[in-house]
Amino acid sequence: VKGGELAAYPAGLCRLLVEALTDPGDLVVDPFAGTAMLLGTASSLGRRAVGYEINESLRAVVDRNVRPQGFGIL
Repeated sequence: VKGGELAAYPAGLCRLLVEALTDPGDLVVDPFAGTAMLLGTASSLGRRAVGYEINESLRAVVDRNVRPQGFGIL
């Protein structure tokens, strides 16, 4: 949360990074998942993804970004 607003990476940037740095089936780990935009993007591109976020207030945003791909966040 930055200045009271969520500071998420744009989906286009996440897509660019995942496609450039990983291959389908690779594992993407995000230890500071935040809004889980990277995890949702990685999953939609055929990568395995796991992330961790301790900020419980982001739960609804995380659910919105990752539930369509069928996984959750630890």
